[in-house]
Amino acid sequence: MRRYIYVYMTNIFSNVPLTLLVLEQVPPTGDHLSLVLYLAFITTIAGNLTLFGSVANLIVAQKALTSSLQHKFDFWTYLKFGFLTTILLSLVGTLIIYGLLRVIH
Repeated sequence: MRRYIYVYMTNIFSNVPLTLLVLEQVPPTGDHLSLVLYLAFITTIAGNLTLFGSVANLIVAQKALTSSLQHKFDFWTYLKFGFLTTILLSLVGTLIIYGLLRVIH
């Protein structure tokens, strides 16, 4: 359960500071391999959760607004898609990491 909290924390604290905070508390040793793998995965995809989760999201929103279509992305419109895809990717990624760790161990 704690792992899913990282999805939301990366949108609050940003990816790099959160990763530094977590890895400072848990050194990346063989005992914590699953945490380190999951943290690397989740900090990559968590930027998809909200419009402000990634600078790339803001760039795309700005380009959409200034394009000939003038499509406006607001926070709630983006969240409808970002929330669902982030949750689905989190579940699939967790299963893949779990499967890989079972093969390794």
